[in-house]
Amino acid sequence: MAKTVIGIDIDSSSVKVVEIEPGKEPLVRAFGVSNLEFKEKPSPDEVVRAQTEALSEAIASLPPRKKFESVVSLVRGRDVRTRILSFPPMPRKEVAGVVEREVRKDAAVPIEDLIFDYSLLRMVRERGQDKQQVMIVSANRDLVYENINVLRTFGILPAAIAAPSCGLYASLSRSGVWSSGEAVALIDIGGDISTMFIFGNETLYFQREIFTGYDDMKTAFEEGEDEAEMDFGPGVAGGPSSIEEIPALQRVATELKRSFLYYKQQFRGNIVKKLYVSGEGVRLPRIDEFLAEGLEDVEIKFFNPLEGLNLEGLGSQSTELETLAPRFASCLGLALEPPKLVRINLLPSEIKAQAFVAVKRFVYTGLVVVVLAIIGLFYLFLRDDLGKARKNYEVEKGNYEELKPALDELQGVNGQIARFQSYSGLLAKLTENEPLWPDIYENLATLVSANMYVETVKINRVGERGTGRRGRRGRGAGPGVESSAKWEALIIGYAYDDSQVALQERIARFVDRLTESPFFEEAYLQPSRETVERVKAEPLLASTKGAAKGEKLFTEALTTIYSDVVPGTYKQKFEIRCELEGQQFWDKVRTKG
Repeated sequence: MAKTVIGIDIDSSSVKVVEIEPGKEPLVRAFGVSNLEFKEKPSPDEVVRAQTEALSEAIASLPPRKKFESVVSLVRGRDVRTRILSFPPMPRKEVAGVVEREVRKDAAVPIEDLIFDYSLLRMVRERGQDKQQVMIVSANRDLVYENINVLRTFGILPAAIAAPSCGLYASLSRSGVWSSGEAVALIDIGGDISTMFIFGNETLYFQREIFTGYDDMKTAFEEGEDEAEMDFGPGVAGGPSSIEEIPALQRVATELKRSFLYYKQQFRGNIVKKLYVSGEGVRLPRIDEFLAEGLEDVEIKFFNPLEGLNLEGLGSQSTELETLAPRFASCLGLALEPPKLVRINLLPSEIKAQAFVAVKRFVYTGLVVVVLAIIGLFYLFLRDDLGKARKNYEVEKGNYEELKPALDELQGVNGQIARFQSYSGLLAKLTENEPLWPDIYENLATLVSANMYVETVKINRVGERGTGRRGRRGRGAGPGVESSAKWEALIIGYAYDDSQVALQERIARFVDRLTESPFFEEAYLQPSRETVERVKAEPLLASTKGAAKGEKLFTEALTTIYSDVVPGTYKQKFEIRCELEGQQFWDKVRTKG
């Protein structure tokens, strides 16, 4: 069977899965949906347990397999934010910095607690100027891991995690309504949050989240009804007779009016006359009639994300999927991967690294098998040539043994040259009166995150080596050949946090930031003999101790650096060993990173 993509949408009111075989006419292989129903407001743990059970029921609809591959998942919640911004044209490498500043400015929590990504959409023209449209998505790190842990229960490691807005954009970009010449809106009503788009002429003009969803609306239909008689779905009679009896839906209609008015003011009088509805909200009886009542002069339709899909593989189930189609808008869009798909992935970097290691191990194993196969064929069909090659090898080995003394002598000369360059670099540094360690300490202080402090920094000369090669960056002043001096920094300190898992993640992120510093070449977290301690908050006193300027620069430097420590309930000591290498190290100091 051809390779397929599985989309998983875990919401607070249902879990949906769909399996699609990509192609010119994508083939829907299977789908499944399981609703979550609670008699009263559930706790977060109860929601996770219910989602796990619902996912088990939903994936049972898929064909059996040994393991899940090519899985994409949606993460939902009020801590997932999507923003559409327009920037003046700029090089791609500068966009990342601008995006990070925007996320940091808009974040309600430390940026270390967020995972964010972005995608370039298309060039748009605003007020006579060409601008680059960018979609930025951020999510709370704990929320993303909660989604991953539910999937791991079934042995699923997703290849990508994205927000509902990404799936909706993908579904819209391949539908006929995307190229409409008039302004069109779409409201996707999720379990606890709704996402709205205004678009036209293959351009997304406006996007926002409304913090009201299906879970808030369904109570108006349940009051006075026997639970056994509840039957949600488009066009089913029963329940309220006016939108005024559904306060949550009326709030959504009010926010839609405000958004339409804002769009009209920003885009020179364009008026939204058509609204498509998708998501869990279509389970509510006569929701299209209620929205038409709340939004005068706006045509209400249900969005069909199945346009252009092949449903022959479903057989008799195709009719059921056509009925449920609006609920699958985000899930289908993320699994389809059309050419204009918003490529945003909120998968944590540490999990991406695990996947990369697994792929690399598979590739290496394949290479080993291929090499062994080639050697076997060579041995079977070219035995005579192999014997000749062995004789030639012995001859060349003898020649090497004769030349070995001269090569050893040449290597000694290269070592002397490298040591001379090391000393000349040091002399130039001291002559220019540029103290080195304050620069390192200043840089290190910027890398320490909240709830961490560094107690000791030791820098020692641990050995010599000559590489005889150019530095990778090659932009600094001084000789082009790396110095043979090898320097090492030992960083000792403490980290605090409310949980042991978050504590380990905080230390790991600090190690990652050290490797990105212009001063440190490599960073290794040393095994700690001290266990995690549960401690009370205690005051910390700042102090600084270091070698005198120009004296004992290469013996030992000791300092204590603080970063607004807010002590948590757990404390862990860490030791990190970093490498600082020769001329490349000096060049980085001169260029200040």
